[in-house]
Amino acid sequence: MKTKYLILILILFLSTPNIYTQDLMDALKQTAEMHNEQHGDDSGDDRELSEEERERIQNYWKEKTKDTGEFIESLNKPYHQCLALMGLYSYHFQTLLIAAEEEENCKMKYDLYGIALLMNISGTFLIPCTEGFYNLPEEDQKSIFHDFLNSLYQCNYSGDSSGPIAWTPLAKKAPKTAKDIHLGFFQAMCYNDEVGNYTVLKKVYYYIFEWEAIMLHTLVIGRKMEALGCG
Repeated sequence: MKTKYLILILILFLSTPNIYTQDLMDALKQTAEMHNEQHGDDSGDDRELSEEERERIQNYWKEKTKDTGEFIESLNKPYHQCLALMGLYSYHFQTLLIAAEEEENCKMKYDLYGIALLMNISGTFLIPCTEGFYNLPEEDQKSIFHDFLNSLYQCNYSGDSSGPIAWTPLAKKAPKTAKDIHLGFFQAMCYNDEVGNYTVLKKVYYYIFEWEAIMLHTLVIGRKMEALGCG
C-alpha cells in the first residue's frame, strides 16, 4: 500500500490527542509493512517519509483540523474523549466504505478498499478505550453516552425553522466535528432518551469496534479487493 494512502488515513486522526495519533501511526506503519511483505509491493512510490516531509504534512493538517483537536481535548468528562473518537472513526470508516462501493474506476476502487482495510486493522488502537467503556455497568454506559450526546445537541421536535438538531455552544465551537460524531453514531434519527441512544451505540460497537467485527471487515474487504483483479 503506497505511503500517500497511509497519509490519507493519518489525516483523519491528526486532530486527535497526540497519544492516539502516535499509536495510530505506529499501527499503520506495521500494517503497511505486513501488506507489502504479503504482496511483494516494493515500488519506489512506497518509500519511507523523511522527517521533514512528515513534519510538513503533520503541520499542514494539524492547522487544518485545529478546531477538531481543540474540541476533543476540551472534553474532560470520563469517557467523553473516547466516545468522540468512536464517533469520528465510525463516520470516516463508513464514508470510506461508501466511497469504495460507489467508485467505478477499478484501480481507485481497489485503493479505497485498501485504505479501508488498513483503517479497519489499525483502528484497534481504540480498543482499550472501547473495551474499558463496555466493561462498565450497563446503566453507567447509558448515562455516560446520553450525557455525552447532550453535551453536543438536543433533538428538536418542535418543527420550527431551526432544524431537527439543536446544537450546544460546545458543538458550535467545532460544528463539522460535532456533525461527524452525530452521523458516526448512525444518528439519521435523533433520540432524547437514554434507551434509544444506547441502542444506537451498541449497533456501532458491534458493527465496528468488537473484535469479531474487525475480523469480519478484514475478511470481507480482502475478498472484495481480490475479486476486483486489478490491484
